[in-house]
Amino acid sequence: LLIGAGETIGLVARHLKNAGVKNLVIANRTLANAQKLATELSAIATDLADVPAQLAHADIVISATGSEIPVLNKSTVERALKLRRHKPIFMVDLAVPRDIEPEVDELSDIYLYSIDDLQKIISANLSSRQEAALEAEAIIEQAVKDFQHQHKSRQAVDMLKRFRQRHETIKSVELSKALQRLNKGDAPADVLTSLANQLTNKIIHTPSIQLKQASAEGREDMLTAVEDLFQLGDDDQSLDT
Repeated sequence: LLIGAGETIGLVARHLKNAGVKNLVIANRTLANAQKLATELSAIATDLADVPAQLAHADIVISATGSEIPVLNKSTVERALKLRRHKPIFMVDLAVPRDIEPEVDELSDIYLYSIDDLQKIISANLSSRQEAALEAEAIIEQAVKDFQHQHKSRQAVDMLKRFRQRHETIKSVELSKALQRLNKGDAPADVLTSLANQLTNKIIHTPSIQLKQASAEGREDMLTAVEDLFQLGDDDQSLDT
């Protein structure tokens, strides 16, 4: 049962029709307006005087008139409930001022929602969506941090692999030279000393050049990073074995 025939009820009626509601009754003070909307939607048109009778057959009542006083009061609804043996009625009052007396909500078999109630529901849903959005944002932010951490870890692993490969190559070359000298009969002590010196010189050659350049350019960040990386602080007087 739809009470009124204005724009609001028109939108509601079309929505209900599209949702599959088959039996629509449109009641309005001006019957011609109700008939016009009813014709469009294959509904039944009636006037406001017939509302109490129609109320006994309605499972859903939606009202939106321009009346200054309620069109449905508690006693009218109570009589309708008795006629329908207290089968529940779902009511929505979209009018301002209200079409349905607030006291109607006191009836145990009535589920009445006003504009204020709907606004609270909308606000609650909006709040829930906002909370969900904040939770989603936190999850995404953490996922991004995890990804960045993993990406940086992979970069470090790749760099260590290249670092090791470079020094493995240096080791292989110098070890081959040392073995050749031993095969020629050179003194083992001399060969080992030379091997150690060559390894040291070749390992520190490129870093030494880079450090000198960084120092000349005033790149303190690089100098500090190298100091931390190789533990070159003033207190580091010995190496762990």
